[in-house]
Amino acid sequence: MKQLPPAEPSGSLLSDLRKVRQHRYTMEHTTERRDWDEFLTTMVEPNAQERFGRQAWTPSRALSDGLTRAGILHLVLREGVRVAGICSVRHGDTLWLPLAGISQGDPVLLRQGAGVAAISLTLEWGRAQGCQVVDLGRTSPFLRDGIQQYKRKWGFEPVPDPLSHLVAVWIGSDGARQAFARQPLLVETGEGLEVYAGASP
Repeated sequence: MKQLPPAEPSGSLLSDLRKVRQHRYTMEHTTERRDWDEFLTTMVEPNAQERFGRQAWTPSRALSDGLTRAGILHLVLREGVRVAGICSVRHGDTLWLPLAGISQGDPVLLRQGAGVAAISLTLEWGRAQGCQVVDLGRTSPFLRDGIQQYKRKWGFEPVPDPLSHLVAVWIGSDGARQAFARQPLLVETGEGLEVYAGASP
């Protein structure tokens, strides 16, 4: 967690972090049920629908209730108004960040760094709480996936997920190798995760 964000952030991340300072975002932490209801209905659900439309995934009532019981809600404020949020669940020295959202899914707030503020201010809070590891959730194994690229920008590193589905693929043709050369991905080996980019066996 000490390396989040990295000591030498990319130009893109530096620009994002400048927005957090420029707009003077602050954060409050809460476990109140009414605040969770606000977070889920005005931030998480609209944000998912804005990004993914009818394909959007939103948490079930059972998951929402579980997070409400076990988690802490971190709400981003600008001039006293709640504009974004993220929730965390702590297990030992690991901080899991399963859900985040922006008020009404507003793309202007997104461009103004409200989502970046949710991550950066929560990381600061987690460090102050003594957390050592941050779990930002699952990601596609494909290196060019936008979410994976975003997480790498922050300094997050992929690790094997014991609960993920595994698929075995036999690469028996040049065409298949060329496809993976165009879209390299992370594969699990006896040594951990490695990049596969279409190399011959």
